[in-house]
Amino acid sequence: MNIKIYKRGMRLFHITLCLVVAITFVGIANAQEGRTDRVQQGIVRGTTVSADLQQQYGLVTLSTGCSGSLLRKNWVITAAHCVDNPDPNNPGQFITVPENSVTVTGNWRTVQTRQSARIISYRPSDIAIIRVAEPFVERINEGYNRDLYRGSLKSTQITAFGRGIHQHAQGSGASAMPSQRDGQFRMGNFTTDNETAASYSFPTGDQTIAGGDSGGPSYVKTSAGELLAGVHSSCEFTCMPGRMCVQPDVWTWVTSTPRCTDASIAPHWDDINRYLGAFVPPAQFIGTFSRTPPGYQPMWIYGIQPNGDLLWYRKDTNASVWQGPKKVGTGWGNFKDVIAAGGNRLYALTQDGKLLWYQHDGFNSGTVAWKPMAEVGSGWTFQRIFSGGDGIVYAIRQDGKLFWYRHLGFKDGARSWSEAKEVGTGWGDFKDVFSTGKGAVYAVKLDGTLLLYQQKGFETGEKNWDPPRTVGSAWNQFRQIVPVGEGVILAIRPDGALIWYKHLGLSSPVGFGRLKDRWETEVNIGSGWQGFGKVVALMPATPDVVR
Repeated sequence: MNIKIYKRGMRLFHITLCLVVAITFVGIANAQEGRTDRVQQGIVRGTTVSADLQQQYGLVTLSTGCSGSLLRKNWVITAAHCVDNPDPNNPGQFITVPENSVTVTGNWRTVQTRQSARIISYRPSDIAIIRVAEPFVERINEGYNRDLYRGSLKSTQITAFGRGIHQHAQGSGASAMPSQRDGQFRMGNFTTDNETAASYSFPTGDQTIAGGDSGGPSYVKTSAGELLAGVHSSCEFTCMPGRMCVQPDVWTWVTSTPRCTDASIAPHWDDINRYLGAFVPPAQFIGTFSRTPPGYQPMWIYGIQPNGDLLWYRKDTNASVWQGPKKVGTGWGNFKDVIAAGGNRLYALTQDGKLLWYQHDGFNSGTVAWKPMAEVGSGWTFQRIFSGGDGIVYAIRQDGKLFWYRHLGFKDGARSWSEAKEVGTGWGDFKDVFSTGKGAVYAVKLDGTLLLYQQKGFETGEKNWDPPRTVGSAWNQFRQIVPVGEGVILAIRPDGALIWYKHLGLSSPVGFGRLKDRWETEVNIGSGWQGFGKVVALMPATPDVVR
């Protein structure tokens, strides 16, 4: 029997694409007619998502067999075909399941189950949102507030999540083995190659999506973090010779899902936001503050707007007014990340892993005066990079290993580096990692705990660290954390407030007794900062030695 390739356009069914590490997307079928399972060496190369990471991303499963994710504590986004069925009397129309009929489960460290109370579909797009009767209780996030990616989705790398088939059907004849499911959430990375007004699609390569993955989210990594792009909608699939891949059991004998499609959220985001309502950040405890009046050195801050414009700001003291904004560049929204290099210099990481060096000669007054850009590195395909000041760059690899780099040419853009060194492991699970320079590396755990790691050998990259210590909590709610240097940290709240912090380090309240980490009193120094894709501050550079 010839291999049958079922390419079912966007007929969505209750097939839940189970996106195992190899993310096997579902072939396209109707919710009732079949499952969208993925098979194909079962996400062999994908990554299983821990219970804590599931909670961080708000990953949930639906009783209809699909996946979904939280936009707020009480709102879930999924694929429309997960909550409706084709209307037999009206071709092209759909009947939504009863609004209180879907059970939503978060298989987190503490399993939580909620019942649907409202279902809103955005047909003909394969998008739906569900309000649950009671909000999910959060231990890690203390408030979901998803940000949306609004850029082009062609030739873009996405990270997809799903829960379904982890291994496609294998073998042949009497010894053939059907597809396998283990119920675990997995994630995989794909690169899109096509985009329409309502969707984007991608080849799956050695990772695939399939039954159980439908409705799972896809994210785009940007300088502002991971932004929600779409939900898994449909896939093409290949059936094992001699087997049938038809309703109601489509996915049992699927051997591959070579291409998949996600439904784009952006066209409906404004209307979705009407239902979500305003996000109110929770009250936070940040650290133990001293009673000394705040004071700080001048700060130069750059914000990248959604259109790619680079805006310059300067603030000299708490009492002084802001200078700016002044537009000092364009096209900065295409970078994967932008970090400080030291002094009036910045590094920009391109989507293909090139590291670019920029020097802003007009940084004092906000004029458009730049040294010629220089490419100082390539192959920087890390999970995250962050600045250590003075040309030091820390990079976290996908396996959680931390590497130290020192750019000897950071002051003039020369492509000259010290030997890279591995300086740590287990750094991949933090929500955020940043440094204020001089080896002080801060890490935000998923539950908001702020840890300080001090690298004693930061100048030469030696793997010599003080034991980590807890210096604060509730740091997981900030939209962005912006290190300035010398212990100064800026943080952007979800409501756009810009808060100034300074970590004073260990001290005794009365000059003796137990030492505690203390902070100067926090100061709200601005508002309206939530609209930037990325905010970065210049970090001080060590002056050249005068001989």
